[in-house]
Amino acid sequence: IGHAQLRLSAPLPLENYLHHRRTGAFLVIDPLDGNTLAAGLVKDHPGDHEDERYSI
Repeated sequence: IGHAQLRLSAPLPLENYLHHRRTGAFLVIDPLDGNTLAAGLVKDHPGDHEDERYSI
């Protein structure tokens, strides 16, 4: 369990987990074998603040 900030090459349709559970959670999948590498919840998103960082 931890906190991470990601820099993405393209925008993702994410929302705050507390407001929208379906779009506030995510999986990181290994493209080579399809295994799940990580799972997380979106704590903050750009719509909550003026900057464009996601806090997960």
